[in-house]
Amino acid sequence: MNKSSHVVILAGGQGLRLWPWSRKGRYKPFLPILGDKSLLQSTLQRALGLVPPDRIHIVATADVKCDVGPFHWILEPEARDTAPAIYHATRQIQNSDEEATILVLPADHMVFDTDPFRRGMRKTIDAVIENPERFWLHGTHSPLDRSFGFIIPKDQQEVAGVTRFEEKPDLQLAVSLQREGALRNTGIFCFRATFLIEQFKRIIEDSKSTSTLETEQVPAISIDHFLIKRNDFVDRLLVRQMDYRWSDLGTWSSLRKVFKSDTYGNVMINDLDPEEDVDRIQPGEPMLIRSDRIQIDGDGSRQVICVGVNQANISVTQNHIKIAAGDSSTNCDGLVDCADLLVFRQGDIQMSIHGVRGGLVAITQDVVLVASEDEISSEGIREVLGTLSSRSEGGTRGRLGRG
Repeated sequence: MNKSSHVVILAGGQGLRLWPWSRKGRYKPFLPILGDKSLLQSTLQRALGLVPPDRIHIVATADVKCDVGPFHWILEPEARDTAPAIYHATRQIQNSDEEATILVLPADHMVFDTDPFRRGMRKTIDAVIENPERFWLHGTHSPLDRSFGFIIPKDQQEVAGVTRFEEKPDLQLAVSLQREGALRNTGIFCFRATFLIEQFKRIIEDSKSTSTLETEQVPAISIDHFLIKRNDFVDRLLVRQMDYRWSDLGTWSSLRKVFKSDTYGNVMINDLDPEEDVDRIQPGEPMLIRSDRIQIDGDGSRQVICVGVNQANISVTQNHIKIAAGDSSTNCDGLVDCADLLVFRQGDIQMSIHGVRGGLVAITQDVVLVASEDEISSEGIREVLGTLSSRSEGGTRGRLGRG
């Protein structure tokens, strides 16, 4: 491998849809989702198959920096999305290596087939070294998922030019694009450092004159919006069609791909060693969002949140959580008459859950969250965080949402 090849790992993703497991102090890339390894550690292992440790760079803010090995940390003053993050890292690397070729990897992907992944990445790095005036994307044929960008290749060869790039299209457009053979964007990019810096300067100078482009001048948006989807850049794009299986594990529902289920489809995730130094929620009145007929008996030890739940009885004490769907009640420990339920539990808190079908029950040291399957697969968790933020700013502990 060329001595000017570098890997940049974007580790600033907050993983908000995995709240309350992922939160400030322990974001998604650092969670022990893969047993004894975090997603970041797994990504670092893949990177080591491409370049040595001194050419692996982790991009994040200072508050998430931790000891993960002999790698370089490139610290952002604040998390401002992928366009400024990638530009900031590229400038730092290019300052010490003028010939740098950079492969950008997300820190929070799970890759099921590492051999074809590494083979494809090596081919791309070699291609950039040979022709540094192109920006490389990587795409896969995957089930319809509008939370990713869609790459429309000019043909179905392993390497193709790009006709257009659509970032998170609406449903009608997504279905149409998939029929055209669109690929799902993996968020993995490769380019020559000098080429990327020139393109960023060109775009910024369209509206303002500057001799040296500082990271602070780059808009706080994704590189997909800032650069890749531009009509005046599409001719510079190439896409490699990859055949490895992957997931960004971006929602609670996606964790079913990682954790084993019981006979009834229930998945239990136990975080027996929770991080103590995380932002905690100050318990207040129960929060009911799109939820009806909820009976709550709580001692104030945890914030109770229901999202998309209809008819349930919830009892909360410091050491025991009881949740029963409908009019039923339960005193039996564990899961009783539950199916397709995802349960997340921190510590060794006792729990009794009866009759819940699908969705999520998350029990942490400060929160009891009960959410329907539809809500954890969409934007329900983000809405919870927005409501909590509004409550904190407003200084109210009153009931929020629709009961």
